[in-house]
Amino acid sequence: MTRSLCPYLQIAKYKGAGDTNDAVNFVCEPRLPPAITTLLACNSFHSKNGVLLDALKGVFVTRFTLSPGALLHRMSEGEDILIVGMCDGELVNEAKGAKAHVNITNGFVMLMPKHEPYLLRNIGEKDVDLVVIDVKK
Repeated sequence: MTRSLCPYLQIAKYKGAGDTNDAVNFVCEPRLPPAITTLLACNSFHSKNGVLLDALKGVFVTRFTLSPGALLHRMSEGEDILIVGMCDGELVNEAKGAKAHVNITNGFVMLMPKHEPYLLRNIGEKDVDLVVIDVKK
């Protein structure tokens, strides 16, 4: 897997087409979405002057826009993943026997444990923006 290397406080955003394991299909965005900034602020990763500490070196934040019918699959094995909804929408996890529906709202956070497979499909009529946070240990 390759990922775009973005400057501090920018994130790699999936362009919506191509292999999600290839860096050429991502573009750097100018800032973290507000929900992620809040999440980081709540986790004592900041020093007194507001600079992120080395604790975030293994944190990969990627924004995906899923078109209607598009899929999001686990990109790395053996890691817990946080998925943050950035808008309203509806997904279904097709990796489970009985397809589990998930209603997404702005700021909705979902933990996908490392042992639980997921294959999320946008079953709504509009694009769904998601931020995936992957922490490598």
